[in-house]
Amino acid sequence: APEAPSTAPLRRYLLLRHGQTDMNAAGIIQGSSDVSRLTPLGRDQARFAATGISAHFEWSTFSDNDPLAAVYVSTISRAAETLDEVKQEWEAMEPGEFTPLSSSTYLAMLDDLREIDLFEFQTRSKKELAATYPAEWRAWGQDPISFTLPESGIKPVPALWSRARGAWEQIRGAPPGELQDECAIDDDKPSCQNAWQTADPSRRVLVVGHNAINQALLCTACGLGPEAFRRYGFQNGGVAEIEWADDEPLARRWRWALPKRTGWFEILANPANAASREVGHAMNREEAFAAAQMDLGSPSVILVRPRNPANLGAVAQAMLNFGLSELRLVDPQCSYMGEEALERARGAVQVLRCAKVYESLEAAKKGLTTVVAATAHTTNNTGRTFGFGGNANNDFGEGAATTALDADEPTIDEPVDEAAALEYVLGLPSYSPHSCATTMKDVAARNQRTAFLLGPESTGLTIADLQHADGLVHIPAHPAFSSLGIASALTVLAYESWTARNGDRIAVSGDGTFVADLNIAPSSSVAPDLNIIR
Repeated sequence: APEAPSTAPLRRYLLLRHGQTDMNAAGIIQGSSDVSRLTPLGRDQARFAATGISAHFEWSTFSDNDPLAAVYVSTISRAAETLDEVKQEWEAMEPGEFTPLSSSTYLAMLDDLREIDLFEFQTRSKKELAATYPAEWRAWGQDPISFTLPESGIKPVPALWSRARGAWEQIRGAPPGELQDECAIDDDKPSCQNAWQTADPSRRVLVVGHNAINQALLCTACGLGPEAFRRYGFQNGGVAEIEWADDEPLARRWRWALPKRTGWFEILANPANAASREVGHAMNREEAFAAAQMDLGSPSVILVRPRNPANLGAVAQAMLNFGLSELRLVDPQCSYMGEEALERARGAVQVLRCAKVYESLEAAKKGLTTVVAATAHTTNNTGRTFGFGGNANNDFGEGAATTALDADEPTIDEPVDEAAALEYVLGLPSYSPHSCATTMKDVAARNQRTAFLLGPESTGLTIADLQHADGLVHIPAHPAFSSLGIASALTVLAYESWTARNGDRIAVSGDGTFVADLNIAPSSSVAPDLNIIR
């Protein structure tokens, strides 16, 4: 029988990433180094976050206008600077306005909240690292879980996950009410550790950290391992909110609070959530998106230089139809959150809201092992080509969304050797939609990430674009009219991906439970190994 929901107090944790730094702006990897400082834009982002968090208390239904019980901040200066800007913004509020700070709010500085340790990679540019450690730099981009720093011998991502669990133990571990006087928010020298909220069971906690550590905190709260690294990037000044009962090993649910507020994503791995859901519960659209987000084997979708907002909406809808959630947009030429895109997306607007925007295709590929480009033309493995790009009738593509994960992973813009690029493209393997989906499934089984790559509708992918691909996929169609629109092409590819990952399953119940045969009654609960967030 399912476990009964806990009656222990529920807490809310707000994870805030620091504002932009000079090293973010310059494209320098920071890691756990402590030499960068906030830029003017970074200070504005911190103050914007302060305003947003204050407003967040007003629209939240969870202990409205109840001040923060505690604030935990990284020991690295850029996080402390961000908190200082937040405090100044709140202190400048007009009398009578609600401020999240009070005389009972406490502060703890935790070293476990520092950014990911990248040691010899820190304070260096991507170009320098690519020249100094070419193989290791490539491995960091393609397989960060297995990546080992070349000199220190550390695996930074697994170590980060371990440290995030330790941070949660410190934040959540001490009994309520055990606070030290020297932890007061106005103290110039906060030194306490393991500080905790007051005895009020409904108060919230602010955690001020960094991109990677905040990702690890969010994922460990949801029961996700290092394979989820880079799945949930925090923008500078971005905030995620987590709801977690004191005596439960996993959080109940989470959502993005800033810069864009989303609905709640329920964590099914928490037995209390499974117990509270009725058999036959119909999954709503936000839950479907959240479930798709947590399917770490699903391919991402990269759109290059998209132009038509209606096509963007259609792509979002096709993605959610078949369990895809991560949309990456390269140099978008249209608005992805305009009325036309949102109207066409209908119930899949969350895909657009959570999309990421990149300046270059190289940056958009970060963290992906296998990228397969959709083209109306094919090559064969002996090098014969049937043409690429340049024909408005032979393309798949469209596109626009949040910033890339971090300027800690900047891009290099190098001149393209077209002859060399063409030679590379002619040697790429070609796939049918079915064989492409099977190959991607096999890659994902090794905890590696994949993506479909589609180009702009007017020209298709260029040779320079295709140089970033690891393979080509061609959708057979009538030779006299073989061009498919971007959403149509993606629907075919996403369908094949869905069936490869899930089999020819039929959803016979609204709770997302699948069976292979209509004569078999659906299970009354989700399989215990499906560690997903709805």
